[in-house]
Amino acid sequence: MDVTPTLPRRLVAALLALVAVAALLTAASVRAPVAAAQAPATLHAFVLVSDPSSFRNLQEHADQVGTIYPTYFHCDRTAGPTNGQILGSDDSQISAFARERGITLMPRFDCQHRATLHAILTDAALRQRTLEELTALVTSHDYDGLNLDFEAAPPTDRDALTSFVTDLAARLHDAGARLSICVSAKQRDDPAHPRSGLYDYSALARAADTIFVMAWGIHWQTSAPGPIADWPWYTGVVDYVASLPDPERYVIGAPLYGFDWPDGGGRAHPGVALQYADVVASADRVGATPQFDPAAHEMHFDYTGADALPHQVWFMNARAVLDRFGYARDRGFSPGAWRLGREDQALWTGLG
Repeated sequence: MDVTPTLPRRLVAALLALVAVAALLTAASVRAPVAAAQAPATLHAFVLVSDPSSFRNLQEHADQVGTIYPTYFHCDRTAGPTNGQILGSDDSQISAFARERGITLMPRFDCQHRATLHAILTDAALRQRTLEELTALVTSHDYDGLNLDFEAAPPTDRDALTSFVTDLAARLHDAGARLSICVSAKQRDDPAHPRSGLYDYSALARAADTIFVMAWGIHWQTSAPGPIADWPWYTGVVDYVASLPDPERYVIGAPLYGFDWPDGGGRAHPGVALQYADVVASADRVGATPQFDPAAHEMHFDYTGADALPHQVWFMNARAVLDRFGYARDRGFSPGAWRLGREDQALWTGLG
């Protein structure tokens, strides 16, 4: 039934105007291109506070970073009564920026000294003090959580590490905060392995919120020259993690750096760690043309240095890093990186 004639003229006119506006808006919405939904920022990245370029890169690419681990805190390695003490301080500029941009802020507590870490994990008084002080750090600074980078302890401390992480995670969860822990990469679990045996992945994942797998270091400073994160090895690491319970808790990290090894490397000729920009400058200086190794999925070149010694350089460019990020994401993992600062800037375009 048509009731329009019974309505006041002004009301009819107003209704007709609203209908016309609605029609125009509908037409405009049909004609206008629909913006693609932006994927949430999932990159987990370390910010090295001692290198200003690290924070600058975070500022330039904040929309693509979801979580940061600024390197604020570390353990005192000095023998004596201060051994194991928490050193370092908050960087208010980095912390404020992360909060303003909605980036999850989980500062790192770093301890990579065998005797000190063993004491933190096994000496009852020091263990209790460290748990209390780490919890207080997070609550007093209102951090979203904490990242533990515990390396170099013997594999016999495996259960002690799991116990420490379980206790710390419970304390942080009670305070409404989270815990992330770095673990050495492996393709299978060998509790006796001198480096990765320390980490019981499955047990740690039941306690901590994030397990950051440091998928790099197949060659290192005092090894022979070679790829930093050889592709077959890296994919084997990711595949192993994908076979474990709680896969949603894992982040697969990739390196953004390289090494320059003189005269065959080893302890007698240790490599020098270099960021991408440093490697490019070095290659230009010596007239070398880096090549992409299709087996390792990394860049490399050789040259003779001013020291008259042969040098071998392996490093990560954007293509190498994105290959690794892509593989991790295809298996359902968020990507991570050590570390922002002077990396190949093409990385950010490819990251999307």
